[in-house]
Amino acid sequence: RLVAMNPPMSAEAVFEQRRQQAIREAQVRAQQQAAAMQMAHAMATMTPAQAHAHAQQAALAQQMAQQHHLAAAMEAQRQNQLVREQHQARMKAANEKAEADKRDEQEAVAAGGTRHGAIGDAAVVDAAITDELLYENYIPAKLKEGLLHPDQIVESSTMSNMQPPNIPSTFKHHLKDAVKKGTLSSLQLESIVYSCMKFESRLESGHRSGFFLGDGAGVGKGRQIAGAVYEHYRSSGRRALWVSVSTDLKFDAERDLKDLGLAPHIHVYPKGTGSMPSGSLEKVAKEGVMFCTYSLLIHGSGKVSDIVEKGAEMKPELLMKAGSRLKQLVDWL
Repeated sequence: RLVAMNPPMSAEAVFEQRRQQAIREAQVRAQQQAAAMQMAHAMATMTPAQAHAHAQQAALAQQMAQQHHLAAAMEAQRQNQLVREQHQARMKAANEKAEADKRDEQEAVAAGGTRHGAIGDAAVVDAAITDELLYENYIPAKLKEGLLHPDQIVESSTMSNMQPPNIPSTFKHHLKDAVKKGTLSSLQLESIVYSCMKFESRLESGHRSGFFLGDGAGVGKGRQIAGAVYEHYRSSGRRALWVSVSTDLKFDAERDLKDLGLAPHIHVYPKGTGSMPSGSLEKVAKEGVMFCTYSLLIHGSGKVSDIVEKGAEMKPELLMKAGSRLKQLVDWL
């Protein structure tokens, strides 16, 4: 729901509010998991006819919940539009007042006098309006597939006024089964589609374009990356590199790939708690995901600052020194 707060909340208050929200969401997820376990136990003791009837009831309940969620989202969008129009009207009134005060000030100066403080007062009014924190519910604008995201996702009102790129009718993704299973929400699928569209384009230098994913906590960036890996795999790509800050997060990457529930299963290397060997990685894996930390990625490549100090033009190839991890991974890819 669109939120307008005046005066603005302090950073500590915002942090505490988000912490409390995270706790509530965790409690809801725990309750849902407990209910799912109870349901699974109950279905194990049902006859086939009872299980079928129960499955139909569950499907109907899910459909009703989805319709309710969609109706709530549409109502929130309507409220967002109403508040936005009110905000724009207040901004317009404040700007008109500022312009009028400025003209009065200029006329007073021309007449030999000064209306002290008129412009300053207008600036205070304008600042009071522009300092409001405004957020709006985010719903994919160009992609209409998939279920709504289970958590509430918001964006600033400024960002909401910007339209995302169109998705060409010729672009077809390969994740229909994930959409049908509900393991990817429409919001997560949107990021995957836009990233893969970008990967298909080239920069002026000839290098492949990249995509920066800046979603906040709760959106499921690991699930989005896993979806992009599967899209790459099903588009004839067989190898992917997953870079993160810690080796412990390799198990999270494996979980995200598994939770999509897609086939075939994509393995993450090195296996278990093993470390990445030196030399060719062909002996480690012919296909799959190679997991690497940032610290390991730059090992043996030298520093960009050293290359720049020597006056050389900054090219990625200069970092791929013989024996470096970067060259080892690029050769495998």
